[in-house]
Amino acid sequence: MKKQRYIIIAILLFLAISVSPNPVFLNAQEAQAAVNDLNVKSEEEQVQIAVLQSDAQLFDKVTACRKLTLIGTKKSVPVLAGLLDDDSLGDYARIAMERIEDPSVDDAFREALDKCQGRLLVGVVNSIGARRDVQAVSLLSKLASDSAAGVRAEALAALGMIATDEAVAIILHVMTTGPEMLRSAAADAALRCAEYQLSQSKQKKAVELYETVRKADVSEHLYTAATYGEIRARGTAGLPLLIKQLKTDNYVMINVALRAARELPGPEVTEALVAELGKLQPNIQILLIKVLADRKGPKVSESLEALAASDNPEVRAESLKVLGKVGNVSSVGVLLAAVKAGGEDATIALSSLRMIKGGGVNEAIVGKMKIAQSDEKVELIKILSDRNASVAVDAVFAEAQSPDSQVRSAAFKALANLAGPDDVGRVVNLVRALEDTAGRKEAERAVISVAGKITDKSTRTDIIIAALKQEKKVDARCSLLRILSSFSDDKSFQIIKSSLGDENEQVKDTAVRAITAWPDSDALETLFAIFKGTNNQTHRVLALRSYVRLLRQDKQIASEKKVEILGEIIKQVDTTAEKKNILSSLASMQHSSALTIAEQYLSNPQVKNEAELATIQIAQSIAGAWPVEAKAAALEIVKTTSDDALRNQARALVKTIEGFEDFITDWQVSGPYLKAGKNYSQLFDTAFAPETGDEDVDWSPMPAGTNAEKPWMLDLLKLYPGNNRIAYVYSWVQSSIQQKARLELGSDDGVKVWLNDKVVHANNIARAAIPGSDKVDVQLQKGWNKLMLKVTQNTSSWEFCLRLRDAAGNKLENITVDSFHQEQPEALFDGKTFTGWEGDLKWFRIQDGAIVAGKLSEDIPHNFFLATTKKYYNFELCLKVKTSASGVNGGIQLRSQRAENHHEVKGFQADLGQVYWGGLYDEARRNRFLVAPDEDLQKTIKHNEWNVFKIRCVNDRIQIFLNGVKTVDYIEADPEIAKQAGIIAIQIHGGQPAEAWYKDITIKEL
Repeated sequence: MKKQRYIIIAILLFLAISVSPNPVFLNAQEAQAAVNDLNVKSEEEQVQIAVLQSDAQLFDKVTACRKLTLIGTKKSVPVLAGLLDDDSLGDYARIAMERIEDPSVDDAFREALDKCQGRLLVGVVNSIGARRDVQAVSLLSKLASDSAAGVRAEALAALGMIATDEAVAIILHVMTTGPEMLRSAAADAALRCAEYQLSQSKQKKAVELYETVRKADVSEHLYTAATYGEIRARGTAGLPLLIKQLKTDNYVMINVALRAARELPGPEVTEALVAELGKLQPNIQILLIKVLADRKGPKVSESLEALAASDNPEVRAESLKVLGKVGNVSSVGVLLAAVKAGGEDATIALSSLRMIKGGGVNEAIVGKMKIAQSDEKVELIKILSDRNASVAVDAVFAEAQSPDSQVRSAAFKALANLAGPDDVGRVVNLVRALEDTAGRKEAERAVISVAGKITDKSTRTDIIIAALKQEKKVDARCSLLRILSSFSDDKSFQIIKSSLGDENEQVKDTAVRAITAWPDSDALETLFAIFKGTNNQTHRVLALRSYVRLLRQDKQIASEKKVEILGEIIKQVDTTAEKKNILSSLASMQHSSALTIAEQYLSNPQVKNEAELATIQIAQSIAGAWPVEAKAAALEIVKTTSDDALRNQARALVKTIEGFEDFITDWQVSGPYLKAGKNYSQLFDTAFAPETGDEDVDWSPMPAGTNAEKPWMLDLLKLYPGNNRIAYVYSWVQSSIQQKARLELGSDDGVKVWLNDKVVHANNIARAAIPGSDKVDVQLQKGWNKLMLKVTQNTSSWEFCLRLRDAAGNKLENITVDSFHQEQPEALFDGKTFTGWEGDLKWFRIQDGAIVAGKLSEDIPHNFFLATTKKYYNFELCLKVKTSASGVNGGIQLRSQRAENHHEVKGFQADLGQVYWGGLYDEARRNRFLVAPDEDLQKTIKHNEWNVFKIRCVNDRIQIFLNGVKTVDYIEADPEIAKQAGIIAIQIHGGQPAEAWYKDITIKEL
């Protein structure tokens, strides 16, 4: 047995080497696995054989046959053969046998011809044909002539599959001299023989068979199949037969010819078809043109160019259409002539001109464009643009100076696509040279598009600013301002902002409109200044609307602050329309203070409807966080509104809030988080930003009460539709005492829970959300406790619920919940004194609430540091920094120590100044960058303006964020350094006179 196993392994190794194009050698483990697999299959086969030999139920025996279809071998044949004449199992047994590669199967099938009848006999005959058993030819011949057996047609079909010379002779004899009722079956079998001969590269025999069938007295479908087969088998020699079919009136044969025309290979076939094209009827010409479109070739394009002048409009149209696929430079003139002629042909020709390929085509179109009349010229410019014809750039630039406004506009549109980054100056000059408004918008768009192709965004802005400084014409200056506004960068904003004071009203209006269209919150302060300071009512309205829009979308300003701002503005607006606008914006503010403001206008008849709508929308959105305030507002709407639908909404909200019970409905939510290729279960242990702190997270209030029957069940799916994703929610729980508590929660699907940043529960599961399905005993500290959940989504529903109970399961009375609570960071600098800091105060002073390091009046002899007196380890440090000039160098020391008897401080430094902003340096210790500064980031630094740092140190990890961009994510490899706490210090670098300013310095220990 062991010897036999080694032989099998050797065979498997040989097969792995010989079959693979890149031989793969099986190792011993893989070879053993293959042997084990063979043994398992052999044992399974024996089990199924035993089932067939037993008294098992019919279903079990059918199942056994099906399994043997996959694993059966020669061992199964005798048992299966014995079932071939079984009325219930014969077909199942035959199918299993048919797939076993062993001669014993063929022997068994031949023997079964004598014992099977009817349906079972038909099946056996078909299986013999499928296995191409040449030894069965004589037996099949007898069956083909035996009317009593009832399988004459099936026997002929099987002979057709076997296709030996003997079988062919029998089939042809029946087809020519046999009973009329069998001639079609014999012809079909002959076609099967022909197909097999052709597959074996026996072309001559195949042709003979196809021709015999075609000339025999057979039905039309067999004649058609034989004709198609003969043309295909003859190859180029079949062209006369093919062309003959094209000239018949029989559309079935015409389609056969067209199909063969697509499939026959070789240029000589194409040439022969082209030669016949002009001799055919127009309707056939159209069909053949479609075929030639796929064959292509120079002769095809020549013939189609000629047919493009056909008297038949359909032939003409099809020729013009196909020239777009097969034409070349010689076809351009034909297509342009069709364009000039107009009508439907012109539309088709224009489409073909956009598609046609080949050398010289673009040049030919450019040449025609230069001499064309205005309407045609416009179309050709569009075509050149659609073709991305860069060779046309100079010609299109020339047309951009055309006195014809339509040509000029078309040229600018084309330049937006065709011109490259090196052409920006040329396009700008065209804009400056424009004398009227016609085409000015297209010209401005062209500059914006071409400038957008410049990789360095600062460079493109500088080009426009330089042109603006030189320009005196008002229209051109306005164009350049509009172009700058599309860049939306700081340089552009400052130039546009300075133009608000321009003495020319048109320029000033352009600047105002550019600022009011600004896409981000950089414009907020300027917009408010316009709103407060302008006497132009239009500008005032535009500024206010834009201010409200940007305020609403700004993610840095807290909701409470936004509401405070809107509350002040609504008092200052004059028109009802603007009050309505502000109330509509308040409706999206999810804070109780927004509710307070909206309620103040419920009695104002001019804006009552908007105030009611805002009130109910705000109340619905904050019901989870402020249920008392939301319920009171809803009751007020019920009492005062005349809108029945709104009253019903308010009543429903009251009912929802009353159904909250003691479940926590006040949550902040963030999501969805997902990763390609990971399902909900894998995402459960994948850490995203809310649990890693890698980046700022967008949180928003979680809507509550979306399910009227279970208002405490919070629905994540309505917020974030989809499968295989996760979301996080958090809230703060204030406990008046330190106490034990029990979390009772339900989730659909899995849930992980953190309490005060420690995981207290994890259940990776797929399930429905049932209240209290998970119970977790926890310890609440006195004061505020942060509670965070991670909920996974598999499919279907996605929801959760949670409440806090005491250890006995009773309601916990002495707690409050507030998802808006914020742990306030500690101020490291009070803005007035150096309390908590130490250093050489000759080089540090306090001015305008900031620490100023360095002097502008004298050189700085060496590095100076102002340091905290306290040491810190894990923390989040936030501060604002600005430098007096781009050459100033400073830094923020982290976990550092003062060097003994030396001015230096040793440790990590978040670098700033010169080209070092955002890097992580190891000051006076390893004296090298641990993370080098990003060159691209340096271009975004605002010198002499405040830049915002956020620095997180957690165990061995240091992260630095500068102006919201993560610049450092560093893991300290030295365990001794990684565990050291240290001072925080701010630096001014030794050298020329310089100042670095630091303010709003806060720290939150983690």
